[in-house]
Amino acid sequence: MKPLIFLLSCLAVETLSLGARAEPNRVLVLKSADFSTYSSVQAGFLSELDGESFSAVVGQNEADWSHTHPILVFAIGPTAAVRARQTFAKSALIFSMVPHFEKYSLEGPNITGIALSPRNDSVLESFKAAAPELKRIGIVYDPRYSAGTVQDAQDAASQRALTLVPIEADSLGRAERALRNEAGRLDGMMMVADKTAAQVDMVKRIVEFCQEQRIPFFGLSASQVKEGAAYALSPNYLGIGQQAGRLAKRILKERILPSSLPIAHPEMMEFSVNLGVLHRLQAKCDAEAGVFTLAARKGYLIKVYE
Repeated sequence: MKPLIFLLSCLAVETLSLGARAEPNRVLVLKSADFSTYSSVQAGFLSELDGESFSAVVGQNEADWSHTHPILVFAIGPTAAVRARQTFAKSALIFSMVPHFEKYSLEGPNITGIALSPRNDSVLESFKAAAPELKRIGIVYDPRYSAGTVQDAQDAASQRALTLVPIEADSLGRAERALRNEAGRLDGMMMVADKTAAQVDMVKRIVEFCQEQRIPFFGLSASQVKEGAAYALSPNYLGIGQQAGRLAKRILKERILPSSLPIAHPEMMEFSVNLGVLHRLQAKCDAEAGVFTLAARKGYLIKVYE
């Protein structure tokens, strides 16, 4: 009977420590690169975290960190997330700032994370508040990457009396032809976090199409708003880090399995508005009051560009 008791005790220690070789209360923040956005995420995470931590960048001083045994790894960016999954199989892993995270096999009992994109219903609610006259919204996407996302968006749109018109495009040329076919038939355009549609040339063409059609374009980021989108709802990077820090505290203090925490959408959001674009679209888009009312109600931060 004693051997059985000893075995059960060992299993319990393994479960509680999230890896028998883990260093108690040691948390590794692993970044894909030294980007300012990643540093903002890191700062938010550390502001919430209790306990000792150390930081590293993939490709830098790897001998100093790749053979350590942290109890938890917070990975920022896709390269860091994949490297952490491969290197620290015994550690809890929280990933962030990973576009299309489904493509990176970030699954397992020790893994959870925060998606980079806001919920479809939040985006559509924001677009509807900004442009109440919307009925038909075009969305350029590559079915190889975003078929499921677009289907979910269509379902969310139908609940708001909106029609989401999928525009399939696996190249810029195909997008050109598809957009021409929809000329005069759309009230607005929106972006999806799609590997093909988010390319610089593709975004530029969508902005030009919306300007030609005098319809609002709802982008993915503040940078797209600077480039000519009317609006964007995007995550706040400091907020993503703070959200991850709260997840880490739950895993470390409550000893819960990371996979029992579902992949979360960002909680702190920013609403970006391009006033210059809005003024040029006054005939079809007059909703500055709606934008600010929604932002106040939802607690969104507001960025305004001209």
